[in-house]
Amino acid sequence: MVRYIMCFLLLTGCLLVSGCGYQLANRPGGASPLTGRTVAIQLFANKVYRPHLEAVLTRQMVNEFALRSGGSVVSEEKAELLIEGAVTGYTVAQIAYSATDVSMQKRLTLTAESTLKDRKSQKILWKGTLSLFQDYPSVADLALQQNAQDAALDEVCRRLAEGFYDRMSAAF
Repeated sequence: MVRYIMCFLLLTGCLLVSGCGYQLANRPGGASPLTGRTVAIQLFANKVYRPHLEAVLTRQMVNEFALRSGGSVVSEEKAELLIEGAVTGYTVAQIAYSATDVSMQKRLTLTAESTLKDRKSQKILWKGTLSLFQDYPSVADLALQQNAQDAALDEVCRRLAEGFYDRMSAAF
């Protein structure tokens, strides 16, 4: 009798777990509303005083959309959807000091806005702003400092592109 009860409970548990319907939204390999649609990504505008930020963010946007939407990033003439945007904020701040008051760590913060439009109708499908930061070590050597800052910028832009893709996918 105990064996039948245990089998019944085990079977009931398996049915409950398998039938819950839980799944991750916008997981890699899952169906995204952007999948199968062609997208053109224009060069982001640069509204701050640091050069080349727009190029780094645009490159990361192209990489993210090509990777997650199945490689459907095309020229504007062939695209169904159009992505435009601008870098609107850029700051670098000291966030950690040593006991001798020497800078040990910096924080790069980048803010960008983006718009997803239907290319033919020019209807705005999604519009938003994201702001992210990345910490990096502060070093005395100027060349090493610039390398660390460039790596932090690249990482922030990658995460911004990821965030924009996730939000644009969820907008449908």
